[in-house]
Amino acid sequence: MTDPDVKLFFDDAINLAVGQKRHVTKRGDGIVESILTSDWRFIMTPEEPVHISNILRICLHFNDSGLGFRLLPPDGRSGLRVQGWGTYLPGGRGKATTWRVYDP
Repeated sequence: MTDPDVKLFFDDAINLAVGQKRHVTKRGDGIVESILTSDWRFIMTPEEPVHISNILRICLHFNDSGLGFRLLPPDGRSGLRVQGWGTYLPGGRGKATTWRVYDP
C-alpha cells in the first residue's frame, strides 16, 4: 500500500507534461505517464504542458516495487493498483500546491 503521508510539492506557476521527471518524497523520481485534466481530457502523449490549476490527477511511473494506483485509458477515471505506479491529486492551495496520494 502506498504511504498516505507522501506528498508532492509543485510551485503554483508550474506546467506539467507527459514525459517529465518529478521527485516524490519518500518515493523517489517518477516519470509523468498520464494527466487527467479538469475538462476530463486524459493525456497520455507529450503535448503542450498543462497548467497545474487544470489538473485533476497525475499518474507517475517509478522504478521501484512500491504499490500505487495507475490510471487507465480510455478516460483516465478507472485504474488498477499495481507495482511501480502512483497517482496523485491536488490538495490544498497556498504558497505551493500540495498533492496527495490517490488510492480509491
